[in-house]
Amino acid sequence: GSTTTSSKLQQLENTGIIPYLINLDKVIPSDFFEADVLVVTLPYKKSFSDPNIYKNQIKIVCDNVRTSSIQHIVFTSSSSVYPKDSTIYSVSDNFEPPNLRAKVLLECEKALNRLENISVITIRLGGIYGAGRLIKKSTKPRRLVSHKDALKHIENSIDRFGENHCINGFIIA
Repeated sequence: GSTTTSSKLQQLENTGIIPYLINLDKVIPSDFFEADVLVVTLPYKKSFSDPNIYKNQIKIVCDNVRTSSIQHIVFTSSSSVYPKDSTIYSVSDNFEPPNLRAKVLLECEKALNRLENISVITIRLGGIYGAGRLIKKSTKPRRLVSHKDALKHIENSIDRFGENHCINGFIIA
């Protein structure tokens, strides 16, 4: 397991995970990719000054995966790929990305799915609540997922080795 924060290394180790401190702008230890399955939960930060920063981070992951033993990827994308309207979108619907962030996220999903001989399950998660995360009150419908359900989506997707799918991992609330 990896983190970008050194203070979380011990927490990972305490749960039985071999911890890695990963900075995608630096060299990633090659043994990090010595696995069959890679779960990518790299958040797209709203603070990115340029959305292409995220695109470059996913490219670095793809480049490392190409030369690794990884055979299956679970990628947590975002429901923000969809326009912010009251439409309930299916992953197979055609829609115009509403902004540059959405466009970049969709490009990253496609980049991962273009990796040869690697199956990919993409989970478009909504706003995560629970486990210390609160929901702000709103009168507008939102795409949400509980922390517990997000973890279930990830666990179930790991078991879908060899499949290529995109799923909506949220409810409209």
